[in-house]
Amino acid sequence: MLGAMDINNLPSASGYGRHLDALDGGCVGADIPGSIGSVILGGETGAGARPLHPDWVRSIRNQCQSAGVNFFFKQWGEWYPDKKIITRNKQEMIFGNTVVHRVGRNNAGRLLDGREHNDLPWVTK
Repeated sequence: MLGAMDINNLPSASGYGRHLDALDGGCVGADIPGSIGSVILGGETGAGARPLHPDWVRSIRNQCQSAGVNFFFKQWGEWYPDKKIITRNKQEMIFGNTVVHRVGRNNAGRLLDGREHNDLPWVTK
């Protein structure tokens, strides 16, 4: 994920000012059946990885919860938002209203607000 998204209001592939609600399948200006049942979200890894803002993740989680759609948070990626972490290589940056530290994907983990989000049918809790 590279930016904030409203998955209740995505531009339709057909254009013409139509917008798709990916959570309930509705499309303003067209009759497009179907919806998504699960969202899997995560941050980038690798040398050029960009940070993932926790507010973006919370927004998608909240949209999914409101619509009764499964939400799985895969990983933070290379960067972790936490003022308490002191990184070995001291890579950190201000990202919006959050300080993020480059700690590597193995150290960043996948906790969001203190818990894992494993809401997929095939993932055991």
